[in-house]
Amino acid sequence: MPLRLTTYRPLMGVICLCLCVGGAAAAAASVAAPTRGRRPAASQALSARRGSCPFAHATPDRAVAHDLSAALRCLINHQRGRRGVARLVDARALDRIAQRFAMDMRTHGYFGHVSPDGWGPAERLRSARLRAIGEVLAWGCGRRSTPAGTVRAWLASRPHRRLVLSRAYTLMGAGVTAGAPGRQCGPAASTSVVILGRPH
Repeated sequence: MPLRLTTYRPLMGVICLCLCVGGAAAAAASVAAPTRGRRPAASQALSARRGSCPFAHATPDRAVAHDLSAALRCLINHQRGRRGVARLVDARALDRIAQRFAMDMRTHGYFGHVSPDGWGPAERLRSARLRAIGEVLAWGCGRRSTPAGTVRAWLASRPHRRLVLSRAYTLMGAGVTAGAPGRQCGPAASTSVVILGRPH
C-alpha cells in the first residue's frame, strides 16, 4: 500500500498536509493562527452506531449529497462530543463553499487545497468572512467513499484528527460529491470537504 506525506508551507501562514493511502486520500489545511487547546487523545475507532448518524454508511450512489454532507457533520460532532470538545455549528455559507470545492476537484481532476486557477484556503477565508479557517479533504472508493469511512480516515491521521477535533473553531460546513478527482473507481466514489471556521 503506497503511502505519501507531503508538507506545503507557502506565505500567509497557510499549512497544507496531504496524506495519500492506497485507494483513498485525505488532506488537511488551516489558515490563520488557531488558539491553543488541549491535544486530542490517541486515535480511536469510529464508534457511532449505524442509527446515530443517518447515511453514515451510505455510498454516493445510494444517497444524495445533502444527506452525505449532513452525515459528515454529525459524525464529526459525535467524535468531538466523545472527547468533551464543543460541537461545531452548521454554517450554510461554509456548506455551499465546501460543496462547490468538492465538485470543482472532481470536475477538474485535482486533489489539493489550491485549485489549478490558484483558489485556496486564503481565498475561502476571505469569501466566508472568517477570522480563521481550517479544512480537511478526502476522496475514496467503495466503503471508503462513505461518510463513516471518510471520518475514520481523518481520525486515523494525526494532523487531520487535530484539525477536526480542534477547539479553535466554532463553525463547520461540509460538501460531498459523487466521483473521485481524476480517478475511475465505479459508482461508489466520493470527494469530500469539511471546512471549519472561527468568526471575527
